[in-house]
Amino acid sequence: MPQAVVIGNLCLDDLVHPGGQVIERQLGGSALFGVLGLRLWAESPGVMGRMGQGYPPSARERLRAAGIDTEGMVSVDSPAVHNRIDYSCPGGRRLLRLAGSPEANSPRPTDWPPQWHDTASVHLASMPVEIQIEWLGFLQRLGVAVSLDPHLRSCSEERESLRRAMSLCDLFLPSDLELGMLFPDLPLAAAAREVAGWTRHGAIITCGARGVYVPRDDVWLPPCPVAEVVDQTGAGDAYASVFIWHWSHHRDIRAAHRHAAVAAALMIEGAGGLHTLDIPCDAAGQRLDQWRREER
Repeated sequence: MPQAVVIGNLCLDDLVHPGGQVIERQLGGSALFGVLGLRLWAESPGVMGRMGQGYPPSARERLRAAGIDTEGMVSVDSPAVHNRIDYSCPGGRRLLRLAGSPEANSPRPTDWPPQWHDTASVHLASMPVEIQIEWLGFLQRLGVAVSLDPHLRSCSEERESLRRAMSLCDLFLPSDLELGMLFPDLPLAAAAREVAGWTRHGAIITCGARGVYVPRDDVWLPPCPVAEVVDQTGAGDAYASVFIWHWSHHRDIRAAHRHAAVAAALMIEGAGGLHTLDIPCDAAGQRLDQWRREER
């Protein structure tokens, strides 16, 4: 039974890297990247997502063999979400949906395995906000700690619904891009302070290579040093999932950040999130120790 769970989408991604290299039909999705990050720290983490038609069932077996609880991966008749993510374009990232519906492929509370009754933390990844609100009501009844990652559309078009969702979660973890969409006329620090008051315990703003900003403490926390950035996809999902897991146990923002930043660093040092299955779980602790030694 998992103590930490990630709820989100499972999809297929065609990745265009900055140099022009294209990798087609790579397994992706926020739920997958989140649980791969969690696996580096947490014992038997759980993943919840819908496998649309075209998403290979063998993925579930591979994750299960790595110690991940896959009871929350359910098959549905709708086509799998298929994206093209272009990192070679101006601005650094552009997403084009090729097939599938995020609404049809987003898991619902009725998919929740009944044996997961002792789960302590959940990261609610990017999904349509009305589905996130449904989940937040369900998870509130279970009494688990919940972090929320916004859907891009809710940042630009559904602000009041997003604010309602945030009032039901413990921590809000948007990127600086998403925060900018919510408050296009405010500088980052002012916008962060605004959203921090909408949740129970505040907000953590992820800013890529700049690290993260914690508005309640008015402090920047540095990123974990990275040997080489190979593939940025999924770093935010890995970070957020590990953050809420650690924070739910210790209530220590800085320690949660360090554990989460290590998972994100290990994620982006290889191509495709599944490469982390080849990383021994003790490697995360070793990387954290190395980071601490380098700072002395």
